Amino acid sequence: MYNNFKDTFAICKYAGYPSYFITITCNPDWTEIKDCVVDYSLKPIVYTVEFQKHGLPHCHILLFVQPAEKPRSSDDIDHHISAEIPDEHTQPKLYSLVQKFMIHGPCGVLNMSSQCMVNGRCSKFYPVPFREKTSIDSAGFPKYKWSDNGRSTTKRNVNLDNRFTVPYNATLLLKYGCHINVEYTCQTSAIKYLFKYVHKGNNRVTASFFCSHDSADSDVTVDEIQNYYDCRYISSCEASWRLFGFEIQYKEPNIIRLPFHLPNEQNVLYEDHQLIENVIDAAVSKDSMFIGWFKDNKNFDLARTLTYAEMPSFFV
Repeated sequence: MYNNFKDTFAICKYAGYPSYFITITCNPDWTEIKDCVVDYSLKPIVYTVEFQKHGLPHCHILLFVQPAEKPRSSDDIDHHISAEIPDEHTQPKLYSLVQKFMIHGPCGVLNMSSQCMVNGRCSKFYPVPFREKTSIDSAGFPKYKWSDNGRSTTKRNVNLDNRFTVPYNATLLLKYGCHINVEYTCQTSAIKYLFKYVHKGNNRVTASFFCSHDSADSDVTVDEIQNYYDCRYISSCEASWRLFGFEIQYKEPNIIRLPFHLPNEQNVLYEDHQLIENVIDAAVSKDSMFIGWFKDNKNFDLARTLTYAEMPSFFV
C-alpha cells in the first residue's frame, strides 16, 4: 500500500492532482454475462455490493486530465457530473438507468433497516440537502447541485427525489449501463483511499470441523473450541480473477522505483544453488541503476543536466 501510494504521488508530480474519482460496478445484466451463462441454465447473482471480498467486481479509478481540461469552476464540474434525476420524457433511457443504478437507498426515516444506516443515520450522508448550485467547500470537497425541481423516481416502492441521487456522468452511464459513480477530486486523500481500500485485508470465515460418534456411550470428548479455524475466505469471483491472471491494479504513465545505496552496498540477487564465484562475477559486471546514473554523468552531456528522478525519462 505504501509503495503504491508513493508511486501515485510520482504521477501527481508529473501530471498534477487527479480530477475525477470513478467507481464502476459490474452489472450482472450485461449481455456478455448473460450470453456466457445461458448455455448452463445459470443466472448471474450479486451476493453483496463489495467486490474485493465477495460478489461481482468493481473498480476504483483516479483519472488525471490535461491541465487545460481540468475543472476550474462549478460550471465545469456540472458539465461532466450530474447529481440529479433526468427528465423522464426527454431523456427516457438515461432516466431509466439513473433509476436503476444511481439512486441511493431508500434509507433514513424511509428505511431504518437499510445497510447504510449506522447509529440511526446514513453513513453515506443521504438524503443530502437541496442545493441550487455546485460549490467547493473549504476542505476542497465538492457540494453538487441537488436542486428542488420536483423530479422524483421510485425505488423499492418508495418515492425518492434528487437528494438520493449518486453523482454520475451521463455519457459513461449510457455507454456502460451499470453503477458508475463519478466524483470531482483535487486532493491526495483520494489516492490514499484508493490503496487503503484495496489492501484493507482479506475476508475471513470461521469454519468448524468435528467428528460425529454413532455410539451414545462414547467417552471421546470433542473440544469444540479447538475445532474452530479462522480462515481466509476467497470467493469464486476473486479466485477466477486471480487464476486468469487479471491485473489487480494499473498505473499510467509507468512508474520506475529508483533504488539508492552506499558504495558497494547494492542489492545482489542470486539463486541458492549458484556458486559464490559466479555470484560475485555477475554482481561486479552488472551496474545498479544508481551506479548507472553516475557513469552516464561521466559519459553524456545530457545526463549531467538531469536529476536521478528525471533520468528514466531519457535513458533506459
